Amino acid sequence: MDIRIQKTKNPLDKDVRIKRACGFPDTIIEGAEKVLRLPK
Repeated sequence: MDIRIQKTKNPLDKDVRIKRACGFPDTIIEGAEKVLRLPK
């Protein structure tokens, strides 16, 4: 695992970094914004 991912304290940021490192499409990450109703 990338050292930057390991040092990320925020669990949501860490999850996004892991998903991107695994090659998940951005639509997977953007889906969480809709569910959590995060501002863009």
